[in-house]
Amino acid sequence: MSGEILKAVTDIIFDKDDVWIISDEWNCLFRYNLPKKNLELETVFPKAPGTDYGAFSKILKLKNEIYFIPFKAKNIFYYNLIEKEMHAMDISIQLPEVKNMGAVVQGKYIYCINRFPDAVIKIDTVTKKATVFKADIDRYIDTDIEEKVYRTYKEPCIDNGKIYWSNYSDMLIIFDTENQSFSIEFLDGLPQGGVERLENAYGMELKDWIIGVRVFKGIIFLFSMEGRVYQYKDAIYEIKDNLFNGYINCSDIDNITCAVFYDLIELGSNLYFISSYKNKCIKYNNVSKRFEEVLYSYRETWNGNRRSYSLCKAIDEQKIVLYSYYESCFYILDFENDLTEKIYLQFPMIDRKWTKRNLVLANLLLKRIENKDNLKILLIRMLYENQEQEQTLSADEIVGEKIYKALN
Repeated sequence: MSGEILKAVTDIIFDKDDVWIISDEWNCLFRYNLPKKNLELETVFPKAPGTDYGAFSKILKLKNEIYFIPFKAKNIFYYNLIEKEMHAMDISIQLPEVKNMGAVVQGKYIYCINRFPDAVIKIDTVTKKATVFKADIDRYIDTDIEEKVYRTYKEPCIDNGKIYWSNYSDMLIIFDTENQSFSIEFLDGLPQGGVERLENAYGMELKDWIIGVRVFKGIIFLFSMEGRVYQYKDAIYEIKDNLFNGYINCSDIDNITCAVFYDLIELGSNLYFISSYKNKCIKYNNVSKRFEEVLYSYRETWNGNRRSYSLCKAIDEQKIVLYSYYESCFYILDFENDLTEKIYLQFPMIDRKWTKRNLVLANLLLKRIENKDNLKILLIRMLYENQEQEQTLSADEIVGEKIYKALN
């Protein structure tokens, strides 16, 4: 009997044979063992403001600690894998209930970049001291618009000790980690065309705006909500390539509010353009300085925005993992072998050994499915209660011979 599918995954960390996982629907940290293909509970989040649903958007691992970047949680948390304890870190800045906070790592420091208000939170992972640096950009931004669009911004990036991000007001914001200071570069020359598909969703007229910055081989790449891509050094240069023709087309999909590109991600000497909902994958080859369409196995018919991703990460120099939030599955993009693999993670809910190791998780699963399948509930409840009370089932119990055989 198959288990429940793990849904609403927001971030993962590959850690040798293990994968650490967080999900909007679970106030838990999961561990998935790759060789054994076991999905188990590592810890339940402590009761604190915002930790019951959609608590964290990202996780990072440094040595024996995992850091949790908040989405609805009030604080940044960290979990010690040796002590098996989770701790909150107080932040001396007023943040909105729903956050868009990115994070980059440099040495022993984690830099969390919050959007609206724009600020850098520097965490010393040894002393556990947090220092806040506020970006003085209020006089340049339109607060009403930023309040609408700040959730669209992508992760910041770091290059040579400088952290880069953008905002709606055509500004590139740079934080120098060595001098601990901000600088601003105004991106003159960006097109001012409107984004009609978002007028109803956002309740206002909007121009196309830069949502992400990536530094690749010393070149700054910028990408916009509508999928326009630019290179930037002393001036803005929009990339014009035939591969992008017809790529930015939302007319065939209703109510699309996500960006055309989910991310630009570096693998080896290539930069890959990953779409949020289209089935075309484009590569920028740094050797030939050309754009190429790749991964033909990625092409298939899609319906609506069902593959709007919540994470995109490199596994190695040839593979990328994506998570399709609406399909509740992972996609592994293998560029070396031109393969696309679709993976679901399931809880083995009626496995006796697994239940014994995961009594807390078994009880949580029981509560989630109690209105779906009575037989499944009966089996899980018997396993859970049996392990909790250290009893054994016998064939002559009222559950019947078939249920007895299923459990033993």
